[in-house]
Formats: sequence, structure tokens, C-alpha cells
Amino acid sequence: VELKGARPFEISIEVSERDLERYGLTFDFVAARVREHSLDLPGGTIESAGGEIVVRTSGQAYTGDQFAGVPLLTQADGTIVRLDEVAERAMQRCRTRYPEIQVRFDMALEDGDREPVVYGSSVLLTAAVYNLLANAAKYGGGHPVQLSLDARAEGSTVRVRDAGPGMDEETLRRARELFYRGQEALPADGHGIGLTLVERIARAHGGKVSIASRSGSGTTVELFLPLQA
Repeated sequence: VELKGARPFEISIEVSERDLERYGLTFDFVAARVREHSLDLPGGTIESAGGEIVVRTSGQAYTGDQFAGVPLLTQADGTIVRLDEVAERAMQRCRTRYPEIQVRFDMALEDGDREPVVYGSSVLLTAAVYNLLANAAKYGGGHPVQLSLDARAEGSTVRVRDAGPGMDEETLRRARELFYRGQEALPADGHGIGLTLVERIARAHGGKVSIASRSGSGTTVELFLPLQA
């Protein structure tokens, strides 16, 4: 079948006036950033014994998902992180390590236009969320683990809740101490560094960790990360 006169596919990129005003952007700036990050660039040639090798970088975007990944604003070191992607990677690691534990995920956005993004290290934040999930999987009594992401104007909160036996007062007070493990944690594998690591990663990103737990009522750990550290 041959079609004539058909218009080529077109992708529309829309940015709300609210976000343009909030971040000090213009439509011309957005268009320029899209053009800059959607290019195939020649990198020259390399002479080798087998002949000439042409080097070219392939960066042209073709799909909606590829254009959605174009960063409009970053810090000087280019570190913009989507927390929903961090959560997905951490869940995959947890499911691989603890396949018998069910992990449930939900995300709440303050408004439809807000994105769950922060500035920081994707590797460190993934490690932090994974450690929270791993603790819940190990000490949650085999019950499903709930992972929540709440994105608001002031920042985002990652929340991990388990339905395990919880902590007594002394364990809760000392839970952030390096190498400390409560009596209920001794039968499980671990070294007592998970929460300490999470707290240090949180502080490096200008955030904080809060823990709520009591015997017989499970444990909830919240990792708050501001939009900008």
C-alpha cells in the first residue's frame, strides 16, 4: 500500500505557563534546549590499519519518551534525578534479593504538572531507597512492604512501611548508630550499617530521615529530599 500526501508524524511538546514562570523559562529557551539535546553529531575520523573509521554520536530523539528525557534545567554538575526511576531501580534490586517479599508502590503528586525530581546522585539515592526496602524485607515478618513517593513543592518524601514486629524504645533510639543491631535483628543477615548509610546520603542531599516504630506495630521510615540541597 502506498500513501501519498500523508503528513509525517509529529510530536508536540507542551510546557505549562505555571512551570515556565516557576523556573524562569521561555518557549525559545525550551525549544533551544530540545534542539541541543536531540542531535546526531559528527566526531571526526580515526585512521587505523584497517582503514578510516568515521565517528558519530547518535543523540537524535524520535519518540515521546526520548524527548521527555531531555533535561531543561540542571545544576552545574548536571545532576537531575527522577525519584520514580530511583524507586523502580531499588524495587528491582529488592525483588531480586528477596523474591519472596511483595513490594507495593504508589506515587502521589501535589498537582498534575509536578515531577518527582531532586538534584543529586542517582546511584546514592538508589542505594538509600534499596537499603530501606531491604530492611523492611528482612525485618517485616514476611509481610508485603509498602513503598510510597510523595512529591510536593518543598521536596519529595520516600516512605517505606512494613508490618513487622516493630522496634522497642531502645532499638528505635539507637537505630541510626553504626553497626548497632537490636535483638530482633540478630537472626537476620546484616551488619547494622543500612540506616546509617541512608541518613548520610540524606544529609548529603540536604534531606533528613525520620523513623516511626513501636513493638507490635511495624516500622515506617521516611526519607525527605528537598528540591534543591
